[in-house]
Amino acid sequence: MWNGSQWVPNPYRAPMPAPPAPPYESARFRARVVTILLAATIPGSLLLTAASLVTDLVPNPNDQQSLLIGLLALLAGLLWFGALISATVFFCMWLHRVIRNMPALGSPDPHWSATRSVVYCFIPIVSWFHPMRSVLDAWRGSDSSQRWLTQGSRRAIPPPVLIVVWWMSWLIGIYAGNLGSRLTGLGAAVLDVVGGIGLVAAAVFCLMVVRELTARQDRKYASIAIGQLV
Repeated sequence: MWNGSQWVPNPYRAPMPAPPAPPYESARFRARVVTILLAATIPGSLLLTAASLVTDLVPNPNDQQSLLIGLLALLAGLLWFGALISATVFFCMWLHRVIRNMPALGSPDPHWSATRSVVYCFIPIVSWFHPMRSVLDAWRGSDSSQRWLTQGSRRAIPPPVLIVVWWMSWLIGIYAGNLGSRLTGLGAAVLDVVGGIGLVAAAVFCLMVVRELTARQDRKYASIAIGQLV
Protein backbone atom coordinates (compact mmCIF):
# COMPACT_ATOMS: atom_id res chain seq x y z
CA MET A 1 0.00 0.00 0.00
CA TRP A 2 1.09 3.63 -0.50
CA ASN A 3 1.85 5.37 2.78
CA GLY A 4 2.22 8.82 1.28
CA SER A 5 5.88 8.55 0.40
CA GLN A 6 6.56 4.93 -0.67
CA TRP A 7 5.05 1.50 -1.24
CA VAL A 8 5.05 -0.69 1.88
CA PRO A 9 3.60 -4.16 2.67
CA ASN A 10 -0.12 -4.04 3.39
CA PRO A 11 -0.56 -5.05 7.06
CA TYR A 12 -4.29 -5.58 6.54
CA ARG A 13 -3.99 -8.09 3.74
CA ALA A 14 -5.10 -11.58 4.71
CA PRO A 15 -2.36 -14.23 4.37
CA MET A 16 -2.58 -16.52 1.38
CA PRO A 17 -4.03 -19.91 2.37
CA ALA A 18 -1.71 -22.89 2.18
CA PRO A 19 -2.21 -24.98 -0.96
CA PRO A 20 -4.25 -28.13 -0.32
CA ALA A 21 -2.37 -31.40 -0.01
CA PRO A 22 -2.56 -33.72 -3.03
CA PRO A 23 -5.17 -36.44 -2.55
CA TYR A 24 -3.93 -39.77 -1.26
CA GLU A 25 -3.34 -42.42 -3.92
CA SER A 26 -2.22 -45.88 -2.89
CA ALA A 27 1.07 -47.11 -4.32
CA ARG A 28 -0.08 -50.75 -4.30
CA PHE A 29 -0.01 -51.28 -8.06
CA ARG A 30 3.42 -49.76 -8.45
CA ALA A 31 4.65 -51.78 -5.49
CA ARG A 32 3.45 -55.02 -7.12
CA VAL A 33 5.29 -54.24 -10.35
CA VAL A 34 8.48 -53.32 -8.46
CA THR A 35 8.21 -56.58 -6.50
CA ILE A 36 7.99 -58.66 -9.67
CA LEU A 37 10.88 -56.85 -11.36
CA LEU A 38 13.10 -57.03 -8.28
CA ALA A 39 12.48 -60.76 -8.07
CA ALA A 40 13.46 -61.01 -11.74
CA THR A 41 16.88 -59.48 -10.99
CA ILE A 42 17.82 -62.39 -8.71
CA PRO A 43 18.41 -65.05 -11.43
CA GLY A 44 20.46 -62.49 -13.36
CA SER A 45 22.58 -61.75 -10.30
CA LEU A 46 23.25 -65.44 -9.75
CA LEU A 47 24.18 -65.98 -13.40
CA LEU A 48 26.48 -62.94 -13.38
CA THR A 49 28.20 -64.27 -10.28
CA ALA A 50 28.61 -67.69 -11.91
CA ALA A 51 30.06 -66.15 -15.07
CA SER A 52 32.49 -64.05 -13.03
CA LEU A 53 33.58 -67.07 -10.98
CA VAL A 54 34.27 -69.12 -14.11
CA THR A 55 36.32 -66.26 -15.53
CA ASP A 56 38.27 -65.91 -12.26
CA LEU A 57 38.94 -69.61 -11.79
CA VAL A 58 39.66 -70.55 -15.42
CA PRO A 59 42.47 -68.14 -16.33
CA ASN A 60 43.32 -69.68 -19.72
CA PRO A 61 40.14 -71.14 -21.26
CA ASN A 62 40.21 -72.84 -24.63
CA ASP A 63 38.08 -71.63 -27.51
CA GLN A 64 35.06 -73.71 -26.59
CA GLN A 65 35.24 -72.66 -22.96
CA SER A 66 35.61 -69.02 -23.96
CA LEU A 67 32.51 -69.26 -26.11
CA LEU A 68 30.48 -70.82 -23.30
CA ILE A 69 31.71 -68.27 -20.78
CA GLY A 70 30.89 -65.44 -23.17
CA LEU A 71 27.39 -66.75 -23.82
CA LEU A 72 26.77 -67.17 -20.08
CA ALA A 73 27.98 -63.64 -19.38
CA LEU A 74 25.85 -62.24 -22.22
CA LEU A 75 22.72 -64.04 -21.02
CA ALA A 76 23.33 -62.99 -17.43
CA GLY A 77 23.97 -59.38 -18.41
CA LEU A 78 20.84 -59.14 -20.56
CA LEU A 79 18.68 -60.70 -17.86
CA TRP A 80 20.08 -58.68 -14.97
CA PHE A 81 20.37 -55.28 -16.64
CA GLY A 82 16.99 -55.64 -18.33
CA ALA A 83 15.27 -56.45 -15.04
CA LEU A 84 17.32 -53.87 -13.11
CA ILE A 85 16.53 -51.01 -15.49
CA SER A 86 12.84 -51.86 -15.45
CA ALA A 87 12.85 -52.22 -11.67
CA THR A 88 14.64 -48.87 -11.30
CA VAL A 89 12.03 -47.10 -13.44
CA PHE A 90 9.11 -48.50 -11.45
CA PHE A 91 10.93 -48.01 -8.13
CA CYS A 92 11.25 -44.31 -8.96
CA MET A 93 7.56 -44.18 -9.87
CA TRP A 94 6.75 -45.88 -6.57
CA LEU A 95 9.05 -43.51 -4.65
CA HIS A 96 7.39 -40.51 -6.29
CA ARG A 97 4.00 -41.77 -5.17
CA VAL A 98 4.92 -42.50 -1.53
CA ILE A 99 6.60 -39.10 -1.13
CA ARG A 100 3.66 -37.36 -2.78
CA ASN A 101 1.34 -39.11 -0.28
CA MET A 102 3.16 -37.73 2.77
CA PRO A 103 1.17 -34.46 3.13
CA ALA A 104 -2.11 -36.36 2.94
CA LEU A 105 -0.86 -38.60 5.76
CA GLY A 106 0.04 -35.70 8.06
CA SER A 107 3.62 -34.87 7.03
CA PRO A 108 3.24 -31.59 5.08
CA ASP A 109 6.98 -30.90 5.00
CA PRO A 110 8.81 -33.86 3.36
CA HIS A 111 12.55 -33.31 3.12
CA TRP A 112 12.31 -33.31 -0.68
CA SER A 113 9.47 -32.94 -3.12
CA ALA A 114 8.35 -36.07 -4.94
CA THR A 115 10.13 -34.97 -8.13
CA ARG A 116 13.39 -34.05 -6.38
CA SER A 117 13.35 -37.35 -4.53
CA VAL A 118 13.49 -39.13 -7.87
CA VAL A 119 16.00 -36.78 -9.53
CA TYR A 120 18.47 -37.06 -6.64
CA CYS A 121 18.60 -40.83 -7.11
CA PHE A 122 20.60 -40.26 -10.31
CA ILE A 123 23.08 -37.63 -9.12
CA PRO A 124 26.60 -39.04 -8.52
CA ILE A 125 27.73 -39.17 -4.88
CA VAL A 126 24.25 -38.08 -3.72
CA SER A 127 22.84 -41.38 -5.00
CA TRP A 128 25.00 -43.24 -2.48
CA PHE A 129 22.60 -42.31 0.31
CA HIS A 130 19.66 -40.33 -1.06
CA PRO A 131 17.25 -43.16 -2.06
CA MET A 132 17.54 -44.64 1.41
CA ARG A 133 16.93 -41.26 3.06
CA SER A 134 13.84 -40.56 0.93
CA VAL A 135 12.39 -43.96 1.72
CA LEU A 136 13.19 -43.46 5.41
CA ASP A 137 11.42 -40.08 5.44
CA ALA A 138 8.30 -41.64 3.91
CA TRP A 139 8.51 -44.56 6.35
CA ARG A 140 8.63 -42.23 9.32
CA GLY A 141 5.81 -40.13 7.91
CA SER A 142 3.67 -43.27 7.74
CA ASP A 143 3.91 -43.88 11.48
CA SER A 144 0.32 -44.49 12.56
CA SER A 145 0.86 -43.57 16.22
CA GLN A 146 0.63 -39.85 15.36
CA ARG A 147 -1.60 -37.96 12.94
CA TRP A 148 0.76 -35.05 12.33
CA LEU A 149 4.52 -35.42 11.96
CA THR A 150 6.94 -32.58 11.25
CA GLN A 151 10.53 -33.05 10.11
CA GLY A 152 11.68 -32.76 13.71
CA SER A 153 9.25 -35.34 15.05
CA ARG A 154 10.04 -37.68 12.16
CA ARG A 155 13.75 -37.54 12.91
CA ALA A 156 13.00 -38.72 16.45
CA ILE A 157 11.63 -42.01 15.07
CA PRO A 158 14.53 -44.53 14.89
CA PRO A 159 15.28 -45.99 11.45
CA PRO A 160 14.05 -49.57 11.03
CA VAL A 161 16.66 -52.30 10.68
CA LEU A 162 15.05 -53.42 7.42
CA ILE A 163 15.87 -50.18 5.59
CA VAL A 164 19.42 -50.04 6.95
CA VAL A 165 20.15 -53.66 5.99
CA TRP A 166 18.64 -53.12 2.53
CA TRP A 167 20.88 -50.18 1.74
CA MET A 168 24.02 -51.72 3.21
CA SER A 169 23.43 -54.86 1.12
CA TRP A 170 23.05 -52.77 -2.02
CA LEU A 171 26.28 -50.83 -1.40
CA ILE A 172 28.22 -54.01 -0.57
CA GLY A 173 26.87 -55.79 -3.64
CA ILE A 174 27.68 -52.96 -6.04
CA TYR A 175 31.13 -52.05 -4.76
CA ALA A 176 32.35 -55.58 -4.01
CA GLY A 177 31.40 -56.63 -7.52
CA ASN A 178 33.05 -53.54 -9.00
CA LEU A 179 36.26 -54.18 -7.10
CA GLY A 180 36.22 -57.87 -7.99
CA SER A 181 36.05 -57.01 -11.70
CA ARG A 182 39.39 -55.18 -11.36
CA LEU A 183 41.20 -58.17 -9.83
CA THR A 184 42.00 -61.72 -10.90
CA GLY A 185 42.32 -65.10 -9.22
CA LEU A 186 41.01 -66.14 -5.84
CA GLY A 187 40.66 -62.59 -4.49
CA ALA A 188 38.43 -61.65 -7.41
CA ALA A 189 36.37 -64.81 -6.92
CA VAL A 190 35.76 -64.00 -3.24
CA LEU A 191 34.69 -60.45 -4.04
CA ASP A 192 32.44 -61.65 -6.84
CA VAL A 193 30.68 -64.04 -4.45
CA VAL A 194 30.30 -61.28 -1.84
CA GLY A 195 28.97 -58.93 -4.49
CA GLY A 196 26.51 -61.51 -5.80
CA ILE A 197 25.21 -62.27 -2.31
CA GLY A 198 24.91 -58.54 -1.62
CA LEU A 199 22.87 -57.91 -4.78
CA VAL A 200 20.52 -60.81 -4.12
CA ALA A 201 20.06 -59.73 -0.50
CA ALA A 202 19.48 -56.11 -1.59
CA ALA A 203 16.76 -57.21 -4.02
CA VAL A 204 15.02 -59.27 -1.34
CA PHE A 205 15.24 -56.53 1.31
CA CYS A 206 14.16 -53.82 -1.14
CA LEU A 207 11.17 -55.94 -2.08
CA MET A 208 10.26 -56.17 1.60
CA VAL A 209 10.75 -52.41 2.12
CA VAL A 210 8.50 -51.55 -0.83
CA ARG A 211 5.71 -53.85 0.30
CA GLU A 212 5.86 -52.84 3.97
CA LEU A 213 6.03 -49.08 3.35
CA THR A 214 3.11 -49.29 0.93
CA ALA A 215 1.10 -51.21 3.54
CA ARG A 216 2.06 -48.69 6.26
CA GLN A 217 0.76 -45.82 4.17
CA ASP A 218 -2.47 -47.64 3.37
CA ARG A 219 -3.02 -48.49 7.05
CA LYS A 220 -2.45 -44.91 8.19
CA TYR A 221 -4.73 -43.49 5.52
CA ALA A 222 -7.45 -45.97 6.51
CA SER A 223 -7.13 -44.86 10.14
CA ILE A 224 -7.42 -41.21 9.09
CA ALA A 225 -10.40 -41.92 6.84
CA ILE A 226 -12.43 -43.58 9.61
CA GLY A 227 -11.49 -40.95 12.19
CA GLN A 228 -9.15 -42.96 14.38
CA LEU A 229 -6.39 -40.39 13.78
CA VAL A 230 -7.36 -36.72 14.08
